[in-house]
Amino acid sequence: MRLPIKISPDNIKDSFVEVKYLSSLPFEVLVGYFYNALSENYFYTNQPKQSKKQNQLIANIPHEITFNLGGLNFFYSDKLKIQIQQNSIIFNCTDTYIGWNEYKEEMQNALTKIFTIKEIEVFNRVGIRYISEYSEVDIKDVTKFEFTFGIPQIKSNTFVFRTEFDWDEFRIIVSLQHKSPVLNAIDRKNMELQQISVIDIDIITEGLEIKNATDLLKKIEVTHSKEKEVFFSILKEEFIQTLNPVY
Repeated sequence: MRLPIKISPDNIKDSFVEVKYLSSLPFEVLVGYFYNALSENYFYTNQPKQSKKQNQLIANIPHEITFNLGGLNFFYSDKLKIQIQQNSIIFNCTDTYIGWNEYKEEMQNALTKIFTIKEIEVFNRVGIRYISEYSEVDIKDVTKFEFTFGIPQIKSNTFVFRTEFDWDEFRIIVSLQHKSPVLNAIDRKNMELQQISVIDIDIITEGLEIKNATDLLKKIEVTHSKEKEVFFSILKEEFIQTLNPVY
């Protein structure tokens, strides 16, 4: 399948890359090693803020990548956010999506620093999750998904569909959310009710034994390629053409 290099608009509202690791050190001690490795290039906080729109999406949609962007050890630059959890590192764009090539370069820079921490023994899992949001769009018009439950005269105004399956070495979770009502702030005093459709794709590969940055970045790249393959396989070709694909 020929996959676009980019589309415009991309409609990506959030993108998470998670790598899981093993270490024999207590997490409270390991945090100090992360700080020493990252503090020269990243700011640090344990009280990061999350936008209301991100909170709405995360709260309403099932997901496999486990993250909590509040009250934890958190490094950030103007382009990349890095959340450190016990046995897990989660990367996210600081603001809007910056494109995969730049995103990958920023992660490479961070992982180069992280791999100086000799107390991390192995990386054993990679997960990539992209959440795309479409305002006032019928998800049945843009995807190949067909929804019915045996009562043909009934048309669902809203629905959430979730499926999980294996493909090659990946575990894949796809969630589709159709026209869910969401209140968005127009300004400080006014709110607007919008109907939001969401395509949420989570790609996971487990059972890894990666001990160097090069192999980990290769696995992240392969996982991202599978993410793109699943995403564009779901979309109708005529809708893809409205997104100005570049091949």
